[in-house]
Amino acid sequence: MERFREKWSRRVSAAKAAITASGRVLAWVPGVFRKKKAKPDTVVAWASERLYFDGDEYFDALLGEIGEASETVDFETYIFADDEIGVRVVAALIAASARGVHVRLLVDGVGSSPWVRAKGGDLARAGIDVRVFHPPPWAILPRGWPGFAAIARAFSFFKHINRRNHRKVCLIDRRSAWVGSLNVDRRHLRSLAGDAAWRDAGARVEGMGLPTLTKSFERTWRHSWRLTPERLQPTFVLHSQRVRVPAGHLVRLNHGLRLRKRFNRELLARIVGGQRRVWITSAYFVPSRSLLYSLSLAALSGADVRLMVPAVSDVMFMPWIGWAFYHRLVNSGVRVFEYQPSMLHAKTVLVDGWLSVGSTNLNQRSLVHDLEADVILTQPGTIAAYQANFEDQLTHSHEIAANDWQRRPMWQRQAGRMGLLVKHFL
Repeated sequence: MERFREKWSRRVSAAKAAITASGRVLAWVPGVFRKKKAKPDTVVAWASERLYFDGDEYFDALLGEIGEASETVDFETYIFADDEIGVRVVAALIAASARGVHVRLLVDGVGSSPWVRAKGGDLARAGIDVRVFHPPPWAILPRGWPGFAAIARAFSFFKHINRRNHRKVCLIDRRSAWVGSLNVDRRHLRSLAGDAAWRDAGARVEGMGLPTLTKSFERTWRHSWRLTPERLQPTFVLHSQRVRVPAGHLVRLNHGLRLRKRFNRELLARIVGGQRRVWITSAYFVPSRSLLYSLSLAALSGADVRLMVPAVSDVMFMPWIGWAFYHRLVNSGVRVFEYQPSMLHAKTVLVDGWLSVGSTNLNQRSLVHDLEADVILTQPGTIAAYQANFEDQLTHSHEIAANDWQRRPMWQRQAGRMGLLVKHFL
C-alpha cells in the first residue's frame, strides 16, 4: 500500500504540474508522461450481458421478465414516480405477487417521497413488501400528538439527510440483474417524454456477480423502514452484515467508507493506466482533485480521453459548476463534449476494454454520500455497442474549446465558482 501511495504521489505531481500554466510546457518534452505497459486484467466476465440505451426498450424487456418471474423479484430505485411507467411497474409487481412470487420493493425516502405518500400503501395492501430508505420526518411522525420516541426518530433524519439510496437495481429469481441509471420515471422514455427523453444506459447481466448484488440489497433492506398500509415502521438491526467485494469483481458497491475509498483508488488507477481510450459520460460532473489529475495524466500520456456531459441539466446550476473544470481539462488534452438534444443521464466509464455502467456519478454525492451500484462489462460485443452509441451521441454534441470559459457570461462564471464552495454536498 505504501509503495502504491508513493508511486501515485509521483504521478499525480506530474499531472498537477502539467495542468498548471507554468508547468504545461512539460507536455512537449518527449517521454515525460510515458507510462509503462499495463498488466493484462484477470479474465472475469458475466455469463451473459446486454446493454440498453433506450428507456422504452429497457422497461419493456424488464417488465417482460418480471412477468415471467417464478420465485423472487427484488426491485430497488431512487425515484418511483406516480406516472404512466410507475403504473405499469406497479401492475407488473402486483401480478407477480398474485402468482406467488415473493416481491420486495425498496425506494428512497426523499427521491420517492411523493409516491410513498400517494401509492405506497396500495402495494402494501396487495401483499408486496415495501421498505423506504431514510424517510423524511413528515413521513415518520404519526397523526395527532407524537410521542418523544417518534420525535427523536424523526429528527434522526437530519443525521442521514445527505445519505440517499441512489441505486437502480432489479434482481429477478436470483439469476439476472438489471442495473443502470433509469429511475421509474416517464422522463426516461421517449414514448412518454418525446424528444426531451433523457439519454441513459442500463444493463442486464447473468453470472457470478449476482450473489454480491443480492447481499447488497439484503443489507440495505434490513436498514430501511417497513411500509404498512397505515404507516411507516422502523426496523431494528443489531448487526450489519458486511458485503465483501473482491478486487477485480464484476460489481462496484460503496457501502462503507473503506469500500468507497478503495473503489475510487481503483478507478483512478485504471484511468491513469488507460492505453487507448478513456470515454466517460457523467450527468453531474463535480470531480475531485485526484480525478482531474488522473484524466489529465491519461490524456498527456497519449490516451484518447473524452468526457461527455449534459448541456442542460435537471439541476439548473450543475453545468455552471462543471464549466469551472472544463478549461483545465481541455488545456491538458481532454476532449469535453456537451450533449445538446436532452438531458444526458447515463453514468458510464470506458477504459480500453473495461466498461462500468450503473448509477455512480463523478461527483461528491456518489463518492462520499449516496449508495450506488455499478456492473463491469467486458465482452467485445458489448464494448463495440457502447463505442457505437458514444460516437453517435458525439454527433449531437458540442465540443468545448479552451477559451470558451472566458466567453461565458460573468454571472454564470461567478455562480459556478460559488457552487464549488458547497461541492461536498453536490
